Amino acid sequence: MHKELNATVNKPLDSVWPVVSDLATFPQWIEIVDTVVVDAGEPPAHFVILKARLGPISRSKKLRMVQTARGGESDPEANNSVTFERQETHDIEVAMWKMNVTACSTGESSTQLSISLSYDGELWLPAFGAILDSQVPKTIESLERYIQESK
Repeated sequence: MHKELNATVNKPLDSVWPVVSDLATFPQWIEIVDTVVVDAGEPPAHFVILKARLGPISRSKKLRMVQTARGGESDPEANNSVTFERQETHDIEVAMWKMNVTACSTGESSTQLSISLSYDGELWLPAFGAILDSQVPKTIESLERYIQESK
């Protein structure tokens, strides 16, 4: 499964980027992300707990996500980007989860945001896609509200 969220956020890049590039803020503005706990191990990681409900069916999933790439922040003409990938510490084979966040300024007070999520497991499909699709409008509104309240 591959899902994309592309939206204009009515906030400047310097307000948006610190939030969308930090997994620890995600529970504040993405409903499906229930909890994020920072693990200061090596490499540093985030334990992310996803929770979703679709009718009578509910699911939860715990993932250990590690930042694997980051770029663009030193070049004002470039897109800021960060990638997080699932990296567990055990030897059990697990499904791949990968998220890439890209943001660029579209003016003094707006930011173009793209969040790309890839998952190659089967347990969460197809309900997961439907849940994500239903949350897109709320996610951008919640992000803008969180940024405003954080000032």
